[in-house]
Amino acid sequence: MAKQDYKTATVELKTLLQKNIDSADAHYLLGLVLFEQGDFNGAHLELSKARDLGFSDVQLWPKLARAMLGAGKATALVNELSGKTLSIPGAQAELHTALAAAQASLGNRQGTSDELAKALAADPKYPWALQTQARQMATQGNLDRALELVDASMVSSQTNGEAWVLRGDILSRGKGDPPSAIKAYEMAVKDPKTELVGRLSVIGVNIARGELKLAREQLDEFSKSHPKSPQVVMIGAQLAYSDKDFEKAKELIQGLIKLAPKSPQLLAFAGDIDFQRGALLQAEDELGRAVQLAPAVGLLRKRLADVYLHMGQVEKAIAALKRLTDEPGADGDTLALLAAAYLQQGDIAKAENLYSQAAKLKPQDANVRTALALTDLARGRSDSAFASLASISASDKGTAADMALIAAHLKRNDFDAALKAIDRLQSKEPQKPTALYLRGFVHRQRKEFDLARASFEGALKIEPQHFSSIANLAAMDLAANNFQAARDRLTGAVKLNPGNVAARMALIEVMIKQGAPAEEVNASLAETIRANASEPAPHLLLIARLSAARDTKAALAAAQAALAVLPDNKDILDAVGRAQVNAGDDQQAISTFNRILSLDPKSAVTYLRLAHLHERRKDPAAAMLNLKRAIDADPEARVVQQRIIAHAVATKDSKFALGVAKDLQRKRPGQADGFLLEGDVHAAAKNWGEALSAYRQGQGKKDDQGRVPIGIYGALMNSGNNVEADAFAGAWQKAHPGDADFLNHVGGLDVLRKNYAAAEVRFKAALAIDPKNVLALNNLAWLLAERGDKSAVALAERALALAPGEAPVLDTLAKTLALAGNVERAIAAERDAVAKMPERPSYRLSLAKLYLQAGDKAKAKVELGILRELGAKFSDSQEVARLLKSIEG
Repeated sequence: MAKQDYKTATVELKTLLQKNIDSADAHYLLGLVLFEQGDFNGAHLELSKARDLGFSDVQLWPKLARAMLGAGKATALVNELSGKTLSIPGAQAELHTALAAAQASLGNRQGTSDELAKALAADPKYPWALQTQARQMATQGNLDRALELVDASMVSSQTNGEAWVLRGDILSRGKGDPPSAIKAYEMAVKDPKTELVGRLSVIGVNIARGELKLAREQLDEFSKSHPKSPQVVMIGAQLAYSDKDFEKAKELIQGLIKLAPKSPQLLAFAGDIDFQRGALLQAEDELGRAVQLAPAVGLLRKRLADVYLHMGQVEKAIAALKRLTDEPGADGDTLALLAAAYLQQGDIAKAENLYSQAAKLKPQDANVRTALALTDLARGRSDSAFASLASISASDKGTAADMALIAAHLKRNDFDAALKAIDRLQSKEPQKPTALYLRGFVHRQRKEFDLARASFEGALKIEPQHFSSIANLAAMDLAANNFQAARDRLTGAVKLNPGNVAARMALIEVMIKQGAPAEEVNASLAETIRANASEPAPHLLLIARLSAARDTKAALAAAQAALAVLPDNKDILDAVGRAQVNAGDDQQAISTFNRILSLDPKSAVTYLRLAHLHERRKDPAAAMLNLKRAIDADPEARVVQQRIIAHAVATKDSKFALGVAKDLQRKRPGQADGFLLEGDVHAAAKNWGEALSAYRQGQGKKDDQGRVPIGIYGALMNSGNNVEADAFAGAWQKAHPGDADFLNHVGGLDVLRKNYAAAEVRFKAALAIDPKNVLALNNLAWLLAERGDKSAVALAERALALAPGEAPVLDTLAKTLALAGNVERAIAAERDAVAKMPERPSYRLSLAKLYLQAGDKAKAKVELGILRELGAKFSDSQEVARLLKSIEG
């Protein structure tokens, strides 16, 4: 062992153990020998045997910790050896340093710092602790301090190979000083333990600085003495990568991955190679596996996020980066990459905010100068901010300033200036799809659809898998009522990238809008789940569709299958619980909802579900208990208050509900919510005098959310005080000319009284205050359609443009389109409304009637059959029976 002849030492020790299997000393020494040869699992096994045989803790524990660390058993190391106390300072320092390295690999920064402090308290000059602290300082960007710590770790009587390697790494990767780094690595070569890594590091530096001829010469010389060395193959792959010979690089790296299939470094390099080859699917898979193996390594997450952005999978890019930005110490590059993701998503405010955060990191960096300019912009100094961004964009080869400038112009709706900034971005990155995608985004905002389409298609010529461009083109196809084109486009996107959940879900949404049979849609969802089992969205949609179709058995099976893959997902658990309720398995549902509460004890909605379930089971005490817990969890939530009111109506006992209201009034006397709740409870019981009194007590208080005047007006009207109600309405409108919500509410009551003329006046007045008021647009469109006015279509289209995908708006649009004779589009809109809110049977009845209007009795019968199963639970059940009879004859 002293001569580093570990192979002979291994033979001697194994021979000894054949004669004396219970020799703790032999197992300990064999563990050390195996560790020196890189067999960390074997070392862990032998050292564990030595521990079991009673070998000295002081000698054993530090070495066992190192073996566990090398074997990738960081969690077990922390769990088993944290808190151990040793009598020898050096041994104590070694143990704490191993624990610090384990905490660092797990991403626990505070744990790393705590263990290092303990190590250096035990031995302030312990080299490994100083070097580990140096790595920590380097990671945090404090390179000068890191170098001081490395120098302090060197021992005059030793060759200090590991310290020289670390010094070279900091100089090369952090300081960008190749000559000094090479000198450090050449010192490491003098230490037999680090000779190999020192020589390879010198070659790596020469590759990085473009000295490829010199690197090849050094590699050729090195390979003579190490012809089969995996390190030689690795350097060969790096040289091929630098030569842009990506096919050769991939061939070489694949051979190494066969030897070490769980190496995050090798998988990451393979991912980088495939990214350059344009094989984005393979790059996603390899980098994804690398992140799973080393989740705390930020660089891997950034590389994976970059791949996602090029694939147009913005949500996945954001998810990959959020772990880094949610913790303190996120670097400027990470913040800029996340900002770029939000910019692609169209969330301009978040993008700008993230660029601004980077200002605190590197004051001389172009990215940070960009962020500082954005800070000026946020403070209202727009002229200087735009001038700074333009200057950085012109002088810097990077694109951070360009992206920030585009985001700022888009936020101000200055599309001409945004297009000029996009021109500069495209001149810098002509082979990337980003500029063309952003150009398409701008043209689409300006309703220049031909130009937008050309830009998105141009982005796809550069990167065929750029999903943001595909999604925009599909959305434009749908807007043009070209369902088949959208479907074909998204089908192609799925074929290019079967793992793109966003593409699959968008395709399914188009299929639903197109009226594809339920079996076909559900089969597509099942295929999506098979390809992406860990994604909750397709599971939840399949469960919702099966539940809406009253196929309780299939819905429950789908929910349980989802739970097997995602056992701790609260949305999945909620879907399982609701499926169990529908299947009549109340006890299992209670157990499932309690599982959610074990994960989230403040889930008011879950308490409400339990309360409803216990009410159904005729257990009022349990129902009341869960209502109280819901109130404790979130007393101000409107959904909780509404459930309390419903409970008061159902039990004809307002005592509990009024008690909650009074409690809110005591706790928040300056707020309106307690008085509103009291008024709503009285109104539900039709005690209009008490309701009016409560509402008036809340008048003028904070946070009435516009509901107090609405409550007063409703109480007056329902109590028969029409003259006083109209007088109050007139006075309120005069004092609050901008209250469109009040006008909408009063107009809605006019509709219920069939006073359509008055309602029309109020809705038009609301639109005069706020032309983009979706509720007023939707209500007025419905009203005009009701009286046969075909101009309702334009109003409904405006409402849908402002609230795309909202089921009530889609339902109104369908009504207006049918009136205008466009039954095909009406059916598509109503189908969409049913898909969005399958629990609303009135939409399904409207869809059935539209099918009958189009002469499609078969599809109408399917929808009516679903409604028939509701029986008397559906208020229009007689209409359903009449229509079915007319079809069946």
